Amino acid sequence: MDVNTRSEPKKLITLVPTHLAKQGYDFVFRADAGPECETCRVRTVCLTNLEVGVRYTVKQVKNAEHYCALVDSKAKVVEVEKARFKISMEKQKYIPSATIKYTPVQCDWRFCKNYIYCVDNGLTEGVKVKLEEEGGDVDCPRGFRLIFVDVSQ
Repeated sequence: MDVNTRSEPKKLITLVPTHLAKQGYDFVFRADAGPECETCRVRTVCLTNLEVGVRYTVKQVKNAEHYCALVDSKAKVVEVEKARFKISMEKQKYIPSATIKYTPVQCDWRFCKNYIYCVDNGLTEGVKVKLEEEGGDVDCPRGFRLIFVDVSQ
């Protein structure tokens, strides 16, 4: 008898407020629990399935709904996956398929169109990211040699 021992990856289930429970919605998990969470019967699903500081995408919205005292509204059960998203990085530091410790571009020009990719992209310095795919050169008004890169955590 041949038994297939490969198993499917564990589904990541959590809850998000109903108005945000849409397929494709991205969020960074912060585990901001309050005293309201201490007696909640679905606390474990909300607070222990995901990694703090990691960006997730809602993959599927389930029918189940629960009241969340923390946000004082209903929350939907959702299946999520680690998100793949775009950042910019110095061209000379790009190594295809490498996992690196993230370092933001050292730029303080907050009104630049690229700032959300270079600095304010939701990542914390030092967090590990996998470099997935290069997306071309960044038109940097400050002259940094940057490229867009799809990453995941």
